[in-house]
Amino acid sequence: MTLLMLAGLAAGAFLFIELLRKFPMLPLLLASLAAAVVWDFPRLPPLTSVGGITVYPQDALIICLIVIWLAFTERAPRLWPRLLFLLLAFLISFGLMLGIVDFGIAQAVNESRIIVWVLVILAWFSRFRAQEINLDGINRALMATGWVLVGVAFYHAARYGLGGAGQIRRLGDGSISTSRILVSGQAMILVACLCSQMNVYLRRPNFFSAVSIVSFLLVIVAAQNRSTWIAAAIGILVILVLLTGKSISRALIFFQSFLLVQLIALTLGLWDPIFDALGQSATDTRTYESRTSGWSELIALQAESGITSIMFGQPFGTGFSRIDTNGQSINFAPHNWYVLILLRVGVLGLLAYLAIVIVVTRKLFRRDVEPMFAAIWLSLAAYCWFYSIEWYMAPIAGICVAVAYSSINSQSNSVQAPCSEAVSPRRQGVSNEC
Repeated sequence: MTLLMLAGLAAGAFLFIELLRKFPMLPLLLASLAAAVVWDFPRLPPLTSVGGITVYPQDALIICLIVIWLAFTERAPRLWPRLLFLLLAFLISFGLMLGIVDFGIAQAVNESRIIVWVLVILAWFSRFRAQEINLDGINRALMATGWVLVGVAFYHAARYGLGGAGQIRRLGDGSISTSRILVSGQAMILVACLCSQMNVYLRRPNFFSAVSIVSFLLVIVAAQNRSTWIAAAIGILVILVLLTGKSISRALIFFQSFLLVQLIALTLGLWDPIFDALGQSATDTRTYESRTSGWSELIALQAESGITSIMFGQPFGTGFSRIDTNGQSINFAPHNWYVLILLRVGVLGLLAYLAIVIVVTRKLFRRDVEPMFAAIWLSLAAYCWFYSIEWYMAPIAGICVAVAYSSINSQSNSVQAPCSEAVSPRRQGVSNEC
């Protein structure tokens, strides 16, 4: 029976690997499906347990991506991006080995997942070639994801109410979660969907894109997550800054019309039922103050552990025990991706990750790149100051990495730029014919 089970798992893994090789965008679809249900099901059901380690669907995905990365080197990116990811892989492996020795394999592996899942997915997308990036397909996928999340938000609002920043709900396993209509990760994905639809509308104005923009924006506001408000503002600002030609006038007309409608709604009192809740969420700073206090405490504890911990990070499994501003002991990971990277892969790992962020940002500001990618990437970078990246958000960040690195890969392999009738608003007089 055990042999049959192992044979079945091996066959399933082989088929999944072949699917990933044939459809490299498959992680985006899987992540979108997970994002749709994460409010109601924060943890996906486990597949199995091996040596005391619970194996989740995300683990299976990550293992398959790593196998493809190692086994099919003809698709590897150029040397310098590969070196950055290899440095991060070395630091993670080093921290994982120390954690296994000090705390046991289960505790070390469980704590490493949040970082490993994200970085492996980003590395996966860095291998993309230019001709594999279908802009219209990405926009359609983000549009569909956005409307699914709008439906999820309306369902939660109808059943549970709008919730608020200071309210929580207790899950069946005893943990707590937000009472708002979307969790922060869902709201951030909706910000990416908003940037995508803005990009589509400013290239080719159409009614459905306009409705999508308004709907996505209103749900982001109603979700009452200040970090995603900031992320959305940054994304919109980046798109507006990068606009040229007719796109500028289209944007002005659209936002003037939107503001006029909102002023009429305020005058008629249509926003009154939720205006107080939005105001309370906007002014409640207690959670942020508690977070910053925890970050400082964790970084101070790391510094006290010595130069090795500072440069290479503390072993996985160390935990994040600290005292919050209410005097309670807490041990969950800090809600700051950069602090989390610093704590577990040290200054070297943080510098390597920031190097990736900076280089991708620079590449995304090229004139031949759609403004939506820079907007999504920078809004995610801002969001990471307030939260960690969840695995289901990583493929959207990965698309930005793919767009940035595809130019490097295409230059080194003589691959022609992707052909699409969806041409950047910044490109003037460029033919779309292939």
